[in-house]
Amino acid sequence: MKKYVIIAAGITFLLICTSFVSSSRNILEIEHNIDQNGVLSCDHIGYVLGSGEEGWLYEFPLNNPSDLTCVCEGGSCFTYGGAITNDNLIYTTEYGTGIIWMIDPESCEWYAIGGGGAGYSALSFDPISGYLYTTEGAHLWKIDIETGELELIGSFGNVNMMIDLAFDTEGTLYGWDILYDTLWIIDTETADLTEVGEMGINLNYVAYGDFCKEDNILYITTIGPSPDYIYQLYECDTETGECSHIGQFPEDFELSIFAIPWINHPPYKPCNPRPMNGTTGVVYGPGFTCDTGDPDGDELIYDLYWGVSNPPPLVLSNVSELWYDPYGGEWPLFNTTIYWKVVVKDEHGASVEGDIWHITYAKNYPPYPAKNPNPANGAEQVPVNASLSWTGWDPNGWEELTYDVYFGLYDPPTQQTYNQTKTSYDPYGTGDMQLFETYYWKIVTRDREGESSVSPTWTFKTGYCGLPVPKIVGPTKLKINVEYNYTFSIDTEDKVCFEVKWGDGTSEIFCPPLNLSYVIANHTWNMIGSFTIWVRCFDEHGNYGDWGNLNIEIPREKSIYYFLYNFILERYPLLGVFLRIT
Repeated sequence: MKKYVIIAAGITFLLICTSFVSSSRNILEIEHNIDQNGVLSCDHIGYVLGSGEEGWLYEFPLNNPSDLTCVCEGGSCFTYGGAITNDNLIYTTEYGTGIIWMIDPESCEWYAIGGGGAGYSALSFDPISGYLYTTEGAHLWKIDIETGELELIGSFGNVNMMIDLAFDTEGTLYGWDILYDTLWIIDTETADLTEVGEMGINLNYVAYGDFCKEDNILYITTIGPSPDYIYQLYECDTETGECSHIGQFPEDFELSIFAIPWINHPPYKPCNPRPMNGTTGVVYGPGFTCDTGDPDGDELIYDLYWGVSNPPPLVLSNVSELWYDPYGGEWPLFNTTIYWKVVVKDEHGASVEGDIWHITYAKNYPPYPAKNPNPANGAEQVPVNASLSWTGWDPNGWEELTYDVYFGLYDPPTQQTYNQTKTSYDPYGTGDMQLFETYYWKIVTRDREGESSVSPTWTFKTGYCGLPVPKIVGPTKLKINVEYNYTFSIDTEDKVCFEVKWGDGTSEIFCPPLNLSYVIANHTWNMIGSFTIWVRCFDEHGNYGDWGNLNIEIPREKSIYYFLYNFILERYPLLGVFLRIT
């Protein structure tokens, strides 16, 4: 009997809107306390559309449905089933025609977007896909929110009185029917149902519901028992389906839409500026940035105010990355105070302004004297083809410094280059320095402001770093008492001599003429066996290189053995007879 009573009550709302009037708005104040750790504290609100003393659209705190605040005044409107989008626009359907209307709670204006042809009893917005979903009780439909075009998804099977739908924040669709008073999970691709559980309340044709996006809790309205039939509000457990009572709406209020708006929170206030606020003597990188964020995970854009005046002027507007290099990698005026602040805006237009921060740049200091000389100060035996190098460094962080190179055989050395940017210098280009000489050199370093510093005067001596190991070319299988030739060579242009040890106790020294780097020598071995030829080089200054070697072998000859064999047989003929028998 209950079902028919409720049907009669519901029909009184199912009329076409009779008037749309402009209205003022009595705004329910919502206080937000958002800290930098993302902790949210707010009064969640819901929208209800229906017939009231003051108007047709109201908002109320979800923990107290009796506390209604009028949003849109005057007139009356009779639609049913409601959904609200991420932009806080309400969508509802017209009874009997299925036409879909959009309501802007800010302006209280209505817009028809399409649909029609069926009497839909529910609407829900998928926050993931951006589609609307609806049902006429037995089937699931998908609606293009821009055109109102409908697409049939499928049937609910033997559950043919699905009264309303609601998406949670993860995009899971729930529905509840008035035949079994049961909560279901609905597959948006097939309309297949998965039972959650009985809800424990008596549902009816105005059992509308929605999820609060703040805490992902499902709320459902329904008409209370006779004789008063006062609209009630419940909170439902999506794990078990069980619903618990929250409170009731005012006695004279008749409800046809229930939707919970998504509350946009402004971005976090900019913090942790870099460079740090109030820093003086700043000498490092010129970039400016800070930490920001948004409690709702929205995309953010930034305005940056920066300059030498307080308050500073706007220099960047609506940029997606907060990084400002005011001088393109170069440094500003030294000993100057800079003021700056950041304004953060989310994609919904909410914004927050940061504090005005300030820093003071250091005065310009001269660059540090060049260091890490190569060759090292006091080095000896430096190759004559060596180049000079050093390290430059500036206390103000200049990336580019210039250098004057002073170099020569006398102290003080003479200037060779001016304002070069490289930290190396080849004293003679393709030529070489003089051998066994002492050289002097120093570096003058300059920054972009003309400040300079002078390094100590460094010295080094040229010389050999060591002679290469000579190579030996010649035969390795020899005969006794035969003269053999060997070539000894070394990879150098200097005048050298070769010290050769033949391995049989003899040695020789060969000094090739005309600064040749090789010599051909011969030797005869008068004994059999294995020998090693050793050779090393030395120059006119007494510098010796390492030894090179070549192994040779002089085996015994077969003719010697044959002569000895015949000699024995001549002396002992019976031995030959014995050897032939065996």
